[in-house]
Amino acid sequence: MVVNKNLIWQFLGQGMGKIFTLFFYILLPRTIGLQNYGEFAFVYSFSSLSFQPFVEMGLDIQITKWVSEKKFQVLHKILLLRTGVALFASIINIILALVFSIPLNILILVLIYFFFANLQTAFFGFFRGLEEMKYEGVITPIQKLSSLLLLLIFSQSDFNGGLLAALCLSLSTIPGLLFLIFKYFRLFFQNQVKFSNPKFLELKLSQPISYKQIIQRAMIMGVASLLWLMYFKIDSVMLGFLTNNNETGVYNLAYKLMEAPIFVPSIIMIVFFPKLTKPEQFNQIFSRLLLFLPPISCLVAAVFYWQADLIINLIYGMEFSASIPVLQALSLALIPLYLGQLTTQSLIALDLNHQYLRIILMGTIFNIVLNYLLIPDFGAFGAASATIATEILVMFFCGYFVWKTKPNAFSFYNFRKP
Repeated sequence: MVVNKNLIWQFLGQGMGKIFTLFFYILLPRTIGLQNYGEFAFVYSFSSLSFQPFVEMGLDIQITKWVSEKKFQVLHKILLLRTGVALFASIINIILALVFSIPLNILILVLIYFFFANLQTAFFGFFRGLEEMKYEGVITPIQKLSSLLLLLIFSQSDFNGGLLAALCLSLSTIPGLLFLIFKYFRLFFQNQVKFSNPKFLELKLSQPISYKQIIQRAMIMGVASLLWLMYFKIDSVMLGFLTNNNETGVYNLAYKLMEAPIFVPSIIMIVFFPKLTKPEQFNQIFSRLLLFLPPISCLVAAVFYWQADLIINLIYGMEFSASIPVLQALSLALIPLYLGQLTTQSLIALDLNHQYLRIILMGTIFNIVLNYLLIPDFGAFGAASATIATEILVMFFCGYFVWKTKPNAFSFYNFRKP
């Protein structure tokens, strides 16, 4: 069964990738120190707001949707658009770096990493639409392992501080990206198609889509992507401006640990999203995920909350114990976040993009205001508390619009349907 095969590929690939990423971010602060780690985390978060959303344009998930609708030839147009936008956004970021005294050498390498990563995720979106996820399942762990190995190698060189981290990330994306480019062009320009998925045979009959259509969708999804990244990254940026690199480092140590449990609903939604886009399957898939995700989220949140001190001390060491209460607070956000993954992507599957945009805008403003109020007095813990409140707000409103459009999807009767 295609779903089971893709789940295996995604959980193995993304799971191993998360493990290697965890080791990378465990080793990184030990190698460069908390102060330098905080500087890198600030530059990374800053770039993720000022560069990443403009290049990504919110189109990764849209690529999957279009390809699942047999609009296969959309990818090369999006790749050209992303390249042009990346050049312009890089100039803007360099100017901002000079104005705000952001380390330029770290910034440039981070921008290269984001550009390569955005090209890579576009290819992943294409193959997800074909329900062929083995490439992603293989490339992801190899890339994360490469960054870890590069960190071990370059830690003995003249590279140091945040520059070391940015260099490792940017170099690790190159092999996987080259492989995806080769597979994509081979698929289109050779007649020997040797894939098991019959959808590959329909490529030459694909429905065209214009640049105008892409840009129109990008205007909505791109703004949503920017707001979504602000929603997730603004806390680190505001910590950098309102406190110091040390406080930013404390928060990001805990936040990086939370990326491990977050990958579970992310993988599930990657696999099931193509099916959610099909109206005849939406109710059944949604109700099953609605029944499955809450108990998993509660279990994971309980483990991270009650074992936060053990996790921090075991992974980072006693000297990073300031991250313990931050990790406990962030663990509580997992419950609404798991359901939020389901409801937000359901809005996109239902073509409720305007509602999605309004909710993310509301959540971003709410998050910024809370961070501004809480960070000066509570630092990293205040940022974590703002995250909890925002996740609850977004989950509630996204769920409301899904229910308003598909009320029967909330009936567990659909779970028993074949």
